[in-house]
Amino acid sequence: GRKTIVFAVDVEHSKLIVEAFRAAGIVAEHLDGNTPGEERRAVLERWELGLTTVVSNCMVLAEGFDLPELEVAVLAAPTASLCKHIQTVGRIMRAARGKTGCLVLDHAGNHHVHGLVTRRIEYSLDGQVAGDRDPLNMKRCAQCFLLYEMHKAACPECGWMPTRKPRALVG
Repeated sequence: GRKTIVFAVDVEHSKLIVEAFRAAGIVAEHLDGNTPGEERRAVLERWELGLTTVVSNCMVLAEGFDLPELEVAVLAAPTASLCKHIQTVGRIMRAARGKTGCLVLDHAGNHHVHGLVTRRIEYSLDGQVAGDRDPLNMKRCAQCFLLYEMHKAACPECGWMPTRKPRALVG
């Protein structure tokens, strides 16, 4: 039920993703660089009006597109580009009336390459490479499967706390 954008590897992949959503009863549409302008406008209008839930695309909606009501991004295409990663996730990070948050489903593992998009990136002119960082350093909640920071005692989403096994005494 949430407005969702999917970033696919290529046109065929995007179309297969749309088929899978439709098979599950979810209204989904596909866009790519060869989609005629009039058809593209119609797809985006249906999406904006809430008639379409999911739009899957290949290299069309990553930059220069703004629909603040988007809540879910499905990253189905890996990228080595930090800039592209930030751009794709940025599609859902805009504030909108009634919007309480957003969700990234990273099926491509981009967060393991680039880190969380919410992390602070230090830019400099002294030769440091933008985006240099520590490893992702995350743990996964056993209850809701959210990835969250290692230093947190409990899952920030559902409150699950890992249990520690007592250490055996060596004696």
